[in-house]
Amino acid sequence: MYGTTLTRSLNAMRFMVRRPRDGVRWWTDRVMRKSPIELGVPWVSWPCIDYLRSHVKAGMKVLEWGGGGSTVFFAALGCEVTSVESNASWQRRIDSALKAHGLSGRVQSRLIECEGGDPVLRERYVHAAEEGGPWDVILIDGWEGPELTRMDCARTAASCLSRDGMVVLDDAWVERYREAPVIFSALSRLEFWGLGPARLGVTKTDVYRAPG
Repeated sequence: MYGTTLTRSLNAMRFMVRRPRDGVRWWTDRVMRKSPIELGVPWVSWPCIDYLRSHVKAGMKVLEWGGGGSTVFFAALGCEVTSVESNASWQRRIDSALKAHGLSGRVQSRLIECEGGDPVLRERYVHAAEEGGPWDVILIDGWEGPELTRMDCARTAASCLSRDGMVVLDDAWVERYREAPVIFSALSRLEFWGLGPARLGVTKTDVYRAPG
């Protein structure tokens, strides 16, 4: 699905034909030139956003590895959100967006500055979901480095879900995430290919659901 700019544009046009509503949103996005945090939506595919709007309910406990528009989105739905951030500057930007939307009181932000490579902070970041759970929704969309990938977080997430919880993995098409179906083998998998906010081409977001 990814490649040259031309290939990505052709794939995007194919999806516009298959899902006209997403095509309208995609073109509107190009005109408005707003980021997901400004739009108040997760940086995932539009089909996944629609799924989350239908299945995420007020009062659910949400943990994010990597916040932004998703933080605003889940807080606006009435969820109890814990956002784990690795960068103080980005955390401040999220805080500003929440204040602008009147949602600050619904979010607990945890800053774990692991980007410098400190192994202790890395472990704290990877195991952040073990504090405060079990979680109804876990979003894996955070920072990665030479010694840390989203699959490290995924292995923690697998044991921290509520009985009928879900894990949302963005950029699920990426080769280094090929372990995800094995890590979440006890969960059912929903694959959401499609266009998304602030994206040039097509992406894929996977949702793994606990049996409930």
